[in-house]
Order: sequence, then structure tokens, then C-alpha cells
Amino acid sequence: MPESRRPPSMAILMLLIGIPPFATDTYLAAMPAMGASLDASPATVQLTLTGFLLGVAVGQLVLGPISDGIGRKPFLLVGSAAFVVLSGLAAVAPNGAVLVTVRILQGLAAAAGIVCGRAVITDYFPPDRAARRFAIVVSAGLVGPVVAPMLGGLILSVGTWRAVFLFLGALGAVMLAGVVFRIPESLPPQRRHPRSLGASLTRMSELLRDKLFRGHLVTSCLAMAGFFTYIAGSSFVLQDVYAIGESTYTAIFATNALAMVTASVTFTALVKRIKATTLRAVGLGGTVTASAAMLAVGLLGVPGLLWAWTALCVLTAGMGLVLPASIALVQNAGRRYAGTASALQGGAQMLCGALISPLTGLIGTSSVVGMATVMVGFMLASAVAARFLTRPGGGARQVVVTGPRNDVREPVQEGR
Repeated sequence: MPESRRPPSMAILMLLIGIPPFATDTYLAAMPAMGASLDASPATVQLTLTGFLLGVAVGQLVLGPISDGIGRKPFLLVGSAAFVVLSGLAAVAPNGAVLVTVRILQGLAAAAGIVCGRAVITDYFPPDRAARRFAIVVSAGLVGPVVAPMLGGLILSVGTWRAVFLFLGALGAVMLAGVVFRIPESLPPQRRHPRSLGASLTRMSELLRDKLFRGHLVTSCLAMAGFFTYIAGSSFVLQDVYAIGESTYTAIFATNALAMVTASVTFTALVKRIKATTLRAVGLGGTVTASAAMLAVGLLGVPGLLWAWTALCVLTAGMGLVLPASIALVQNAGRRYAGTASALQGGAQMLCGALISPLTGLIGTSSVVGMATVMVGFMLASAVAARFLTRPGGGARQVVVTGPRNDVREPVQEGR
């Protein structure tokens, strides 16, 4: 069987796309010890996280469009191999400055797997099947932030922070072997586009001028901004307002993550029969309602943790529908340039997270009201954008289903 017709391994794609939590959350508990070991300030140690995320954001924006001209597998191979080498360099870093530099480069390497992994799914599968696979990838990715800290704790119980990076190197080796043997080249030469920087920028510009693509992208980014407000602020707000400890907050976060995973799995089953736009609308309705309920809890001074916890659980469950739907809709709208579409979506979302994360600190953590107000604003804006900016112009349209198994025109519902 020709390589282009072999189905890609979903397990390897999940690892490629879901690597960020393992590359960040596994060593969070070791950050104080890392600072002492390297004689580095807390700010420098924090930069090892920021640098990695910045590398991931920039890497997606750069590598995704180029992969539309060169193909996916070269970037997956080089990115995975570089991730292995850079993990080893991080494990032997002599000081904070070297570690920050290595982490930025490691983020660039990880970006190749993330942006090209999403593009492989778009290349290979028609829209309805791709939507289900994006939901699987999202579900697996949501488990990462829960599993990674526990793995880090186990590693740190027998070794130092340097052992964590050796573990990441081993994880990278699994990715590399998986790419070599289980991920085919999904973009054949006849479907590739010009490779130059100018051509890449032209593809990005063309997609951003596409009303449907832009509408789905804006909707996705606004929802992610509201969600990052929860991620960045909930720890401080809940512990300050409700006087809970770290273990209680961990239980809350894990419960909410489970609700999100459950919703994503539900999306996988329902998207076979219900349009992704409909499921996204249901999810956004849940996030708006939950954010408004959280704001009401704060304004009314409702005592006890239960109501706030319930609202946040509904919020994360709603995002369990919004996230896979958004990925599928953005990729489908931009599937003619799947790598570029993946780059714009991934890069924009990472930049949203970097910009929004400090906002909760600026508005204060002594009350639920500040965080909830920002969440309501972004979630409501996302729902409005979904309603008014993503109208396809009526009915079904003819699209080219460009997976390797066929290249024929089929009627596909725009919302799928």
C-alpha cells in the first residue's frame, strides 16, 4: 500500500498535538528547586514556561504555511528529532539563561508537531470524519494537564528537575518513532503550494480575507480568551475568596477537567448526526450561562463554594463542545491551505492566552466579580460572533474532499 494511503495513527497524532501540557506541567512542582539549582531568580525560572509557549505560538505561525508547500512529514520528523535533542540539552543546562533559550527552541520544535498534526487530519479526512478526530485529539489533550503534574511528581520522587527533561526526551523519541513508522505524508506533491515566504504570507492573507474562515477564527479566539481567564485566575480567586487549600483547588480543577473531557467525548458521538455549528452553539450557550451565573454569585455575595464550583464546571463542560467544534470548523473553512489554517488558529489562540493571562491579576483577585465579568464579556462576544460572523450564505455547498482516499466533489453541509 502506498504511504499516502496508509491511515495516520491517532495515538501518535494525539501525542504530537497534545505535547504542551507534558512539556510545561510536568516540572511545575520543581520550579523552586530549579531556581536554587541554577542560581536563577523566580522570574527567570518563570521565563522557561513563557519562552516555551512563545516558541509554540511563533513556530505554528511560521511552520504551518511553509508546510503547505513542502509537506507535513519533513516538519514532523525534524520537529520531533529536535524536541529529543533539546530536551537533553535542557536536562544539562548550566544556568537559567541557557535553559530559557533551549526552552524557546523546544517550543518551536513542538510547534511543528502541533500545527502539522492538525493539518494531517484535515488533509486525510473529509470534514465530518475530521471533526470526530479533532474531538478525540481535544479529549486526549484535556487529560494532559491532569496527568502531567502527577507524572512530574512521580519523577521528582526519584530524581531532580533534570530527570523531568530526560523524560520529555524519551517522550520525544516515541513521537519520532511514531512519525517515522505510523504517520504518512498526507499532502501529495500535486496538492502543494508555492514555498516562498511571499506565497506563505499570501495564503495567510487570503484566509484572513475569507469571511467564513475569519468568522470561525474570531469566534474561537474570543471563547479561548474567556477560557484562559478561568485558567489564569481561578486558582487565585477561589483560594482567596473561599479560603480553600491547594488540594481542594486541585480537586475542583480535576472535576472540571473531567466534565470537559466528557463533553468532548459526547461531541465525538453527536457530530455524526448533529452539525458542528449546532454543537458549538450549545457549548457557547452553556459558557455564557455559566459565566453569568458566576457573576451573579459574586455580585450577590452568595456564600459557600458549591455554587461557584457548579458554574465553573458548566463552563468547562461547555468548552468541551466549543473547542473541538471550533478546531473542526476553522480547519474545514481553510482546508485548501490546511497548514496555514492550523497555524493561524493555533498561533492566535496561544497569543490570546499570553495576552489574557495577566488580565485577571490586573483586575484583582479579591472578588469573583472581576474574573466573572471578563469571562462573561468574552463568552458573550464569542456567541455573538458565531451568530453573525459565520453565516455561510445558505444551504449546502460543493467542496473538494481532499483526503488521500478520494478527490471528488461531494455535497457537504457548511456547518459540518
